[in-house]
Amino acid sequence: MSEYEDYEIYEVINTEDLNKVEAKAEVTPSAQPTLKLAPSSQPGVKATPLVKTELEPIKININSIPEHDAWADYAIFFPLANKLKDSIIELEISPMLITVFGSLLRVLVIYYIYNNEPYYAAVAYLIAYIFDCIDEKSSDRFHERMVFSFVTNLIIGGILIHKYGFNDYHGMIVLVLIIMLILNFGLEEAIISNSINGNDNFLIRRQKEIGNSSSIIDKMFLVLTNISYVFYRSIFPNYNQNKISNWSKVIKEFGPGNFTLAMLYIIFNL
Repeated sequence: MSEYEDYEIYEVINTEDLNKVEAKAEVTPSAQPTLKLAPSSQPGVKATPLVKTELEPIKININSIPEHDAWADYAIFFPLANKLKDSIIELEISPMLITVFGSLLRVLVIYYIYNNEPYYAAVAYLIAYIFDCIDEKSSDRFHERMVFSFVTNLIIGGILIHKYGFNDYHGMIVLVLIIMLILNFGLEEAIISNSINGNDNFLIRRQKEIGNSSSIIDKMFLVLTNISYVFYRSIFPNYNQNKISNWSKVIKEFGPGNFTLAMLYIIFNL
């Protein structure tokens, strides 16, 4: 691989005109360029200085499409996460620290719910999801983070059902929310798998990705993925793009953002 492969050549000119030409480069306030000359195989011809950015700032861009995301995500959580990203960059907080802190908050949610402290649980749950939104675009460990968030959401839901019981409508609401969250996950996974592998069997794809991992979280995730696949396949025996698109318009509203708002209401009423 050539050492100049990553550079962009702006213009090739005759050597006679070199004294008339300045280096063409756009310099952003956040990065200083390094100028190099690329060798030329043509006699009497040289290239103008090339530009390469040596240091790129952290880039976090949480984008959302209303047609694919729950209302709370594109209207509340993603815009809020985008505003917070600037402070994260200024404070030089690493993506790994975001992941760790968000995971600890979810553990605290379970602790607070179990010990009947709904207000602390609700605050921790809200902040944890905001960190999920930031972590989605800023961390290369988002797969692990997504697994942990999905699993802990269902654990929290299970604890709430146990506390409320099925005789209380709050418990029934949580059960419906969990079922719809699993189905929403299945639809998203099927669409991704079909675009990557040409088929919608996301269970096999996840099994290959996780492999023989000894992680308890990964094992639980595979179990839940299996359940999600059964739900998905019972509704969609074959991959039907039009049918899936129509279902997604409704199921997407049970995605993580709206799920979080509904769970906050349930937690507050403990």
